[in-house]
Amino acid sequence: MDDKNNGKIIEFKPKNAKEPVKKEIKTPKEVPFTFKNNLVLIAFYTLLFIIILILTVSLPFFSINDLSITGITYIGKEEVEKKICYDQNRNFFVLYFSNIEKKLLDDSRIKTVETKFSFPNSLMIKVRERKLAGYIVYMNEYVYIDSDGIITEISSAKKENVPLIKGLKFTYFKAGTKLEVKNPESLSVIIELTNILNKYNLVPRIASIDVEIVEDIHIYIRDIDIILGSIQNSDLKIRQAIEILKEIEDRKGYLDVSITNGKAIFKPLT
Repeated sequence: MDDKNNGKIIEFKPKNAKEPVKKEIKTPKEVPFTFKNNLVLIAFYTLLFIIILILTVSLPFFSINDLSITGITYIGKEEVEKKICYDQNRNFFVLYFSNIEKKLLDDSRIKTVETKFSFPNSLMIKVRERKLAGYIVYMNEYVYIDSDGIITEISSAKKENVPLIKGLKFTYFKAGTKLEVKNPESLSVIIELTNILNKYNLVPRIASIDVEIVEDIHIYIRDIDIILGSIQNSDLKIRQAIEILKEIEDRKGYLDVSITNGKAIFKPLT
């Protein structure tokens, strides 16, 4: 053996031998999410939403047929329905999202509103009207104020069972605002007095209230002039007058309850 090999193994390759070919494995290319594809999806979901919306609005299953309105005295049911557009659309969802409370509270005659929806076709509206204290007359208009001194309505129509208020010297009035007067003490008396009268449900029976002189208040019921005097101890005076009126209401005269010592005086007119 030749010493040049130094014990190493020598590999002989044929002259015509080829190197093994390495195959390249191609992975599928990812298709980019283009703007065009995005528009197609948006259009599809938009169309689907519109179809669902149309079906929801048009199906009679979602039509409110059970409408209950409570607490109204001076406002008609038809007027409330018109304000909430019930005559135009009775769909449950349309009414639910139409902010009924705000629409009704825009009416100065209404103090509070509560609504209760019962899916799928029931709606209850509870209205609390402003309690009328009375009205004042300006030109040919009737200016109605509530027991807070707020002007609820200015109308050419006179309401039944609402007393005329005498003695207020007003300077400015606008529906939904507090009546501005030159004699604020008289307005304060009316506010306090009518809250007491409403407590005993006496307002509808009163023809007029005169507060021009705050120390000499007069309440007129039929043909009886109730002399209240000042506003002090009015609750006691009103209760006393109510008891006496049961016996003398068909008569004419003066009922003086201004003295708070438990003694009332009735002076009949002959």
